[in-house]
Amino acid sequence: SFCGPVGWSIVAAFAHIAGQVAVVRLWLIPHDGVFYLVPIFAAAALAFGIINGLIAARLLAESAHSANSAVPPRLEP
Repeated sequence: SFCGPVGWSIVAAFAHIAGQVAVVRLWLIPHDGVFYLVPIFAAAALAFGIINGLIAARLLAESAHSANSAVPPRLEP
């Protein structure tokens, strides 16, 4: 599903890059040449969003597994 950790991480990475490009364009470098870098930044956002999402998904799975196994096993007589 898209609403998993990987999907949300990709969305967050693109939002982060969009915010950075907006700040750079509006405040630091008021020139349209900044937009030529958007494809490079988008590729980086996609790559690092996937990597971050996979790490988050694994940590969530390990956390759920350890929470389920925190209950001691029932001892049979």
